[in-house]
Amino acid sequence: MNTLPPRIPAARTPLVPRTDAPLPCAGAPELFHAPDGERRDSDDARARIFAARVLCASCPIQAGCRETSYSVHDNGIWAGETIGARKAARRSTALAAAA
Repeated sequence: MNTLPPRIPAARTPLVPRTDAPLPCAGAPELFHAPDGERRDSDDARARIFAARVLCASCPIQAGCRETSYSVHDNGIWAGETIGARKAARRSTALAAAA
């Protein structure tokens, strides 16, 4: 079984390593994308993001998922990071490269 993070077609994930191990995100895809109308600062959003991060922390392909997230630009949780965290990491990397 080659399982990828939820909602991500195989053709768009060249950096995510293939694995036969069950991925934590496959069992709870609803945690990785906000439902329509969810406010980012709500208690529900914070609880959902925390639960997604807990699952990501035990994932065998977390590093590959993180690398893929920087090129896919999906709004969901990837490798335990929100879109805001990924944008900050890209800015930090760009600043470091420019220095």
